[in-house]
Amino acid sequence: RSWELLAHLNCPRRAFMERFSAGGRSTGRMRFGSAFKEGMRRYLSGERDSLEEAVLGAVGEKDFGGPALDEYWERQAREALASCEAWAAGLREALVSEAGSWSLEADGHEVTGEHGPVIGDRGGHVMVRISTSKYPASYADAAGDPTLALQALGTEAQGAKLVYPRKLSRGKPAERPLATDEGWREAFAGEVRGALAEMAAGEIPARPRDEGLCEGCAFRIICPLHMEDEPWSG
Repeated sequence: RSWELLAHLNCPRRAFMERFSAGGRSTGRMRFGSAFKEGMRRYLSGERDSLEEAVLGAVGEKDFGGPALDEYWERQAREALASCEAWAAGLREALVSEAGSWSLEADGHEVTGEHGPVIGDRGGHVMVRISTSKYPASYADAAGDPTLALQALGTEAQGAKLVYPRKLSRGKPAERPLATDEGWREAFAGEVRGALAEMAAGEIPARPRDEGLCEGCAFRIICPLHMEDEPWSG
């Protein structure tokens, strides 16, 4: 599954350790994100004529843990929708395919995952990943985002971008594109094949994609890359 592959690409050792601590209920923020995206799906598919009706309906169906929390997340939805109607209408007009599933064959392995809507943009297809975070990724991080790259590869889109409806810039959601320089598909496909080979062989090297991943890692204290920083490790 795509999340397993992406976790390995981020850091094989961290992905291995997280297997033993996975579980628990999803957070209210995660439930809000899934509800918002379900509302977007209903609007883009034509099930609802109004984005507001679609999103508020999907958010209203979620149980966030009580009336006060339900009301809080409804307010968050209304805040996000304040300037999104025109943007969403344009997205629906440019729609090539709705959000759905994708699969990818690589060296005898099948990778599967979910993707956002795909739109026509400047003669090519672009996969749109919608994030309900209030804090957009930097342009540099989005340019090399393996999730965007994998979903673009799986949908055979020529590009991909992150869109943040809750972070308005110039009256519309903030956008962060994936870097699609010449040869990017072949280069990333090579990374995918290498990761799949490691996963099949049971290799779990400590190899973070970037140093920022280490800062919030729950397993840093027992990671061979950082043990020398601890006073008791000598």
